[in-house]
Amino acid sequence: MTSTTDMDTFLQPTFFMNSDSPEISEFVKMNCSNETDPKRIAISLFNAVRDRIIYDPYRFNLKPEHLKASYIQSQKRAFCIQKAVLLAAAARAANIPSRLGFADLINHLMGEDLKQLLQTNLVAFHGYVELYIDNQWLKATPVFDKNLCRYLNIPVVDFDAENHAIFPLKDKDGNLFMEYIKYHGTFSDIPLEMIVHSIKQYYPQLMEKNELI
Repeated sequence: MTSTTDMDTFLQPTFFMNSDSPEISEFVKMNCSNETDPKRIAISLFNAVRDRIIYDPYRFNLKPEHLKASYIQSQKRAFCIQKAVLLAAAARAANIPSRLGFADLINHLMGEDLKQLLQTNLVAFHGYVELYIDNQWLKATPVFDKNLCRYLNIPVVDFDAENHAIFPLKDKDGNLFMEYIKYHGTFSDIPLEMIVHSIKQYYPQLMEKNELI
C-alpha cells in the first residue's frame, strides 16, 4: 500500500515531467477543461496523448531536452517514452498521481524496416504510465494511435480508468502481437541512466551510428 507521503512524490513536477510548466497546464486545459471527475479527466488525457500525437519509433532519442513533457506536447510525432512522459505529467498537473513504468516486449508484428534497424524484434524499455485512481495503480499505454491500430489490424488500447490498458497479446486475426517478457519497475521520473545502459546492451549499432544522447 502506498502511503500519503509516498503519494505526494507522484504529484510533484520533475525535470522531465515538468507538470508545473505553462505548456502542460495548457495541454490539460485544452483536452479536459470541462471535466471535473478524475476518471473522466484521466480518460480524456489518455485519449489526447494516444491520438493527437502519432506514434513514431524513428523519433527515438534520449536527449534530455527532447524528453521533457513541455517539449513533447508541441510535437506531432513521438515514441513510447515521450508519450508516457506527457501523459504522466499531464495527470500530475490535473492532480492525478502518476508514475512511469518500463517493460521489455517482443513485437511479433514488427515491420521489416524497424526490425532491420534494431536487428531484433525486442523492444527494450518500452514506456507506459501508471495512474492512481480509486485507490489502485492502473497501467495505461497511450502509444499506438487509432489510425495505426487500424493499419496494423490490432485492437485499440482503450483506458476506462477502472482496468489496466496495455498492449494485447494478439491482433484481430489471432496472430501473436505484443508479448511482455520483463518489467523493470516504476519510477517517479525517467531513469535515464538505466535506459541508456539497456539501449547500449540491446542496440549497440544505434549508439554507434546516431547521436541518441
